[in-house]
Amino acid sequence: MITGLHGRISFPRIALRTLRSPIYLLVVLGQVNLAALLSGLATFMAKFIEKQFSQTISFSNMMIGEHNPADVRLG
Repeated sequence: MITGLHGRISFPRIALRTLRSPIYLLVVLGQVNLAALLSGLATFMAKFIEKQFSQTISFSNMMIGEHNPADVRLG
């Protein structure tokens, strides 16, 4: 456990070393990309189904709602 003045000095070094790690950077960028993909999908999927398959918005939302529990189970 790092305490006292030594802990305050070494924390910035440890944080910088972690942020400079290419593996850490790739993992963080991957998670950001996944979050952007899922938020875009959740936002625009109903409109896409409506336009692409000539369905109503309510039917599109119902179809998305039916598939959400299966997606959660599958991970």
